[in-house]
Amino acid sequence: MATQVADAGGTTVSFSNTPQAKDDAFIFAEDSTGILILNVLANDLGGAAKQLYSVDNSISLSTATKIPAPSDLLVRDTTYSSSNDSAGLAGTTDTSLLGARIWIASDGTIHYNTADINTLLQSLAQGQVLTDKLTYAIQLGNGTLSWATTTIQFTGTNDKPVIGAATLVGAVIEDAHTPTETATGTIAFSDVDLTDVHLVSAAFKGTDYSGQLGSLAAVKTTDTTGTGSGGLITWTFIAADSALDKLAAGQVVHETYTVTLDDQHGGVITRDVVITITGTNDDPTITVAGTDAAGSVTEDAAAPTLSDSGTIAFNDVDLIDVHTTSVAP
Repeated sequence: MATQVADAGGTTVSFSNTPQAKDDAFIFAEDSTGILILNVLANDLGGAAKQLYSVDNSISLSTATKIPAPSDLLVRDTTYSSSNDSAGLAGTTDTSLLGARIWIASDGTIHYNTADINTLLQSLAQGQVLTDKLTYAIQLGNGTLSWATTTIQFTGTNDKPVIGAATLVGAVIEDAHTPTETATGTIAFSDVDLTDVHLVSAAFKGTDYSGQLGSLAAVKTTDTTGTGSGGLITWTFIAADSALDKLAAGQVVHETYTVTLDDQHGGVITRDVVITITGTNDDPTITVAGTDAAGSVTEDAAAPTLSDSGTIAFNDVDLIDVHTTSVAP
């Protein structure tokens, strides 16, 4: 059966039983931003006399018989200049199923504003698909209408995670908390790709000292999966005081570690964490085995001066210390 309604001028418009409008499918990448131009007439029948008549959001989408037709399609929509999308954006009241503004352009195409669903688009992970729909009617040369459904699919591409507030420095002091010194910090991150599951790692990058004194580990405390926000990395630096003993009082060295966040889809972010290590004094120690701690002389054994000598061996773990000696009675 056909659907009929009288327009404001008393002329009856109706949907023809003959399906001249054909369903369409368009596929875009997630990053297809701005205004999309949908040439829905390209596969429709009806000859050169056909023209776009109306668009709708497909909420009233019927069965394959297309009966009844969406009632909004019986009302002719305003046509806007194909070279001035600002007028269409401001004037249209029609949207797609997901809420993108749509309107008929003067060149016989439907214009589709992706900005209205940008949040949905950006939430797509790599390979994930978002499907939107709209319905449209064409008017044939004899005045009757035919309608069809247009499906618009967006395929997700990867969005890198984004680093937020981060503690990228730490400091420890030799012997402050024996037997080990620690420093810790956090790195916040977000990821608009809601299904991404992230990996975290840390690696030693370099030092201004002659060798590595400590180690740094990083773990994922909270992930963004499902929400896109609230991601948190916790890093912890640890060094044994025995490894720091070689630093002298006030000696300052730095170790740099690279923390890596990987969304497993090619989105890799790195941040360097710099640890400042300050030495304290360690007393030198006498080496008993190498020390001659006693001496003697005999009166008149050698004239005019009596003498004896010996050595005192010592060690100092503070490698850059320079020592002085003195004698007191």
